[in-house]
Amino acid sequence: MGKSNQPRIKTKKEPATQGQASTIGVPASKPLAPSPRRAFVVRWGKRIKRVAAIISAIAAMISAALLLRPVVAISTSTTIDQIDAFGMQFLIKNEGHVPVFDLSFGCKVSGGPLHDVTTQNGAGQGPIRVLWPGKTATRGCSIAAPNMKLPITVEYIVTYGWPTTLVSNGTTAFFSARQGPSGTYLFPDVRD
Repeated sequence: MGKSNQPRIKTKKEPATQGQASTIGVPASKPLAPSPRRAFVVRWGKRIKRVAAIISAIAAMISAALLLRPVVAISTSTTIDQIDAFGMQFLIKNEGHVPVFDLSFGCKVSGGPLHDVTTQNGAGQGPIRVLWPGKTATRGCSIAAPNMKLPITVEYIVTYGWPTTLVSNGTTAFFSARQGPSGTYLFPDVRD
């Protein structure tokens, strides 16, 4: 009997590639161990990723705290009485992103014949229960002192509560009185 002219069908399976188990019972070769330099880079890369994650979390918390803090601004508004510098009205604006609660107002005057005269929630200084973000209110200084001798400084104080803290916060603005052509006016100033 002779050889058949038909081609033989191979039944042998191909060997496994590196990292896979062999199908013919021969284990695959082990992956190469990383070089010491590569191991160093990988180890420090993981450490840097951890530190970056911690720094990112801290930055997010600081950003949230700055975004959610109250910002109450005080500026001069209109003058009711041109002769009396204390007829000036003060514009109180919530420039923050959260409401402020229980606003109370005060005024401290120094100079001229007055020495550190202070009023708190006097006439024209009624408290405000809630001042929403972007809203404004106008309050005055309840000290009447026409024809005062200059120089005079005024410290206008706004105290308020904040929903995320249990303590009261406050904002203070300083003004100095100056004589104008038709009366005395208050201008923003800095504290010495």
